[in-house]
Amino acid sequence: MRQGSILEMNPMLRFPVRDLCFYASFGLYLFFGILSQSLYLHFFEGFRYRMIIALALGLLVLHEVQFLRLHGRVSLRTFLTCLLMAACALFALSVAKGMLMLSAAILFVYLYAARTLSYEKTAAFAAVVMALALFFVIFSAWRGWIPDYILEINNRSRHCLGFRYTLLPSALLSQITALTICVRKERLTLQEGVIWALAHYLMYRQTMSRLSFLMAMLVLAAALMMKAGLFRPERRPALTLLMALSFVILAGAAFVLTWTYDPASSWQAALNKVLTGRLYYGRTSLSLYGFGLFPRRIEWVGNGLDANGEALTGIYMYVDCLYIQILQRYGILFTLALLGLLTAAALRVRARGRWYILLVLTYMALTCLVDDLFLYPFFNCIWFILSDVLVGPPMALREPEQGAVSLL
Repeated sequence: MRQGSILEMNPMLRFPVRDLCFYASFGLYLFFGILSQSLYLHFFEGFRYRMIIALALGLLVLHEVQFLRLHGRVSLRTFLTCLLMAACALFALSVAKGMLMLSAAILFVYLYAARTLSYEKTAAFAAVVMALALFFVIFSAWRGWIPDYILEINNRSRHCLGFRYTLLPSALLSQITALTICVRKERLTLQEGVIWALAHYLMYRQTMSRLSFLMAMLVLAAALMMKAGLFRPERRPALTLLMALSFVILAGAAFVLTWTYDPASSWQAALNKVLTGRLYYGRTSLSLYGFGLFPRRIEWVGNGLDANGEALTGIYMYVDCLYIQILQRYGILFTLALLGLLTAAALRVRARGRWYILLVLTYMALTCLVDDLFLYPFFNCIWFILSDVLVGPPMALREPEQGAVSLL
């Protein structure tokens, strides 16, 4: 991001002192969560990482205690939100194995705690932390502090850039771009768009993550078209309604296409090739494991490295489509609840005319077709729109700031 845009984001990086514990907790969790998916994990895995998570959650408890001390009561809406987030966290926790899957449960804890905050401030903060973590890991690989392994996948040489999976750096860059669009909105300039496009192209050349690159170019182009007035969502009510319903529509389409996949069909075989085998592996997983009302433990084997840089063992069988993965691993009830929350948030965003955020939500819905990383908070901070939109006007916007902290 160019220097001017960072300075113009500075107001979004100022937050009340009362929110310091939340941002300290979230920054700590986000930074080390990203490092845990790099080859730095070797240095702090196990007990050290659990202590970092405990510290982050402890700071979150302090944030809640401070909030209750200042406001003294819990509204019915807050109580119901707490019950819903707790239920979702318990569903995710019931099948959690390892720290990565545990983060899916922790996501809902943070969503509850963020109910009093402005999404734009949270997005700006997350974008800065994610950019620092991404730069730190890539720079470390370039300097040789950690290895940059090159994997041969589908006849393509793909750099890991210090991460344990080749998709991770491009996914992080795409997320930072999406968060920047949420924060910058109509202030996004063509020059910034060109810089972001160049950064994504350079990332693509290293990681060969084609679908991630194409998704990022799509959302960036749409944002610039909105900025230039070439696409005016307020004049396209039918289209914006489809965008708001995109999670339900695309989840249904993903299930139908995966369930009915037949390699003998020429068009389905061609689509499967474009999606680099995702339909085949999704259909195979549905046949092997099925799905039910409640969570079940399922372990897939993907292309990646462990904390020591050793290739994961076993026959490759992984489901990249988040909709199918959630359905199989967390069950029908959890899937319907999550789709309901996301759709309700998107409809409310549409009703309020927050078009850039609606665009990013649509981008999230599309990306979930091909990327399961969006379930984890340190690869997808778009989740926090749920806290801002569904719980009501954030307390940070309703009350004057009594002192503030600035990151820049």
